[in-house]
Amino acid sequence: MLHGSSAVRHALGLQRTQVLPDLTKIPPDLYRQAWAMLTKVPEGFHIDSKKEIARWFFGALGIVLACTFLGKLWDLLLPPNKGQRIPRWVVTMVVSSYILMFPGIIYPVITVDVHVTDPKSGLTLPAFATFMNYPGDVLNESMWGIIKLLFPGPASFLVGFYGLVVPAIKFVLFAKILKLKEFSKRTAETTASLRYNVSWLRFVSKWDSPKLFAYVVLLELFGMVSHEPEVHSRPILNKGFALYLVFSIGTLLASVAIPDDVRSLIPGSTIDDLQEVDETSETTPAADAAAVTPKPEKKEATTPTFFWLFGERHMLPVTLGLLLVFLIALSLALCMNLFSMTYKPKYWLMGPYEESFKALGVPETGGASGMGRIMGKALTRLESLDVSAVMCTLLIVIFTLGFTCLDMFALTIASYHVSRSVDQEKDVKKERWARALKFVKFAHLYQFLSMLDVFIVGSVVSMITTLASLAGAGFYLSFDRGMIFVFLAEGIHIMTHVAVSNFINEKCEQPAT
Repeated sequence: MLHGSSAVRHALGLQRTQVLPDLTKIPPDLYRQAWAMLTKVPEGFHIDSKKEIARWFFGALGIVLACTFLGKLWDLLLPPNKGQRIPRWVVTMVVSSYILMFPGIIYPVITVDVHVTDPKSGLTLPAFATFMNYPGDVLNESMWGIIKLLFPGPASFLVGFYGLVVPAIKFVLFAKILKLKEFSKRTAETTASLRYNVSWLRFVSKWDSPKLFAYVVLLELFGMVSHEPEVHSRPILNKGFALYLVFSIGTLLASVAIPDDVRSLIPGSTIDDLQEVDETSETTPAADAAAVTPKPEKKEATTPTFFWLFGERHMLPVTLGLLLVFLIALSLALCMNLFSMTYKPKYWLMGPYEESFKALGVPETGGASGMGRIMGKALTRLESLDVSAVMCTLLIVIFTLGFTCLDMFALTIASYHVSRSVDQEKDVKKERWARALKFVKFAHLYQFLSMLDVFIVGSVVSMITTLASLAGAGFYLSFDRGMIFVFLAEGIHIMTHVAVSNFINEKCEQPAT
């Protein structure tokens, strides 16, 4: 592997002990000829075009949807026993998604072409060829490739955990849930075990996505490095990203669709309805809940939240205050820069001891960006069906922002019904609490799908892996002050969700989250 001045010395045919000449005095034709020999593109190597990547993405999406449709058709033609089986369309969705995961790990997830041109001499230097000896002078990175490159450093274990270990854990949980639903007799013990495994599956499901957010961040920042005519940068999300994204979203939706034997509270029902014995079941929901969380003898909180201090009457004003602070913090996070990248080509060319490279006139470049800018660019390119814009919109607009806000609004509506139940008649009070519990169920669903926390972890992963793999090539990534408001918004989101849901669940004698 050739680094910095060693690669240039080899390209010019110089020995290790020979002094490097001033690059500005080397004939450009001789330099380009020597450089072409050093960075010869291997046979069969090419950079995928956006149309090719779009075909991979929509093809993978079509495969998962087709398998899901066939599973649904199977359910309609041969209905499974109610309450005994996982819907077959969920199984086919999981299987097809995991089939796409393996090429998603092996194929390149991001491709970056960075070339540096010295305005004085006209010499063009590919940024990555001298550092990592990438084929075709470009960074063509796959998840498996970056793990091997960084191994045995801690950054490789970080990428491997989210990219390989978490999907394996999800698969084990899927298999265990399938066994409990298909081959186990329904008892209070198996129902409790099923609910436990489903809750863990839903929690784990989105945590194979941080690396996807890391590449979305790098896509934006590598694009800002470009400074024509001295620095040319062209980043694209490649087919590996498309395949892994379809796998991640497919398994996430499948985990949410798996029934956990807890009946949903329908409009018009009351809390007393939950205590009735289900004729098709051997246990009641109250007994199932007791198998997980023992029923307290007194109406006291087993999981303390500040709503036990404020009480039911003031629950809505407190939740509205938290919602307001959340929206302000999120708005500031969207308006401000969250991270920045600096490219120092002189450092990469000079090395610590090469004084002769100081004559090159390539300036430092870089820029800063954030969620708002990424979201704006994705939405403006959506009309042209730019596949990178479609994938960024899915991750940033829908999962990161959309479901997080829906969770907060559902919790606020639940608090509204609790506050309105104060000093009401018994039947009205039960109806209000039933509606509050219903919106808490919705909030749990949105919480499983929201990815603001995954975005934060993905940003950290992108910074660690960039510093570990590309700092020697002159690329430096750092956080900006806007990340403070992202952490604040997510902290308020988690605190509000835990406080509201646990308060209502414990009042209704449901398992706390």
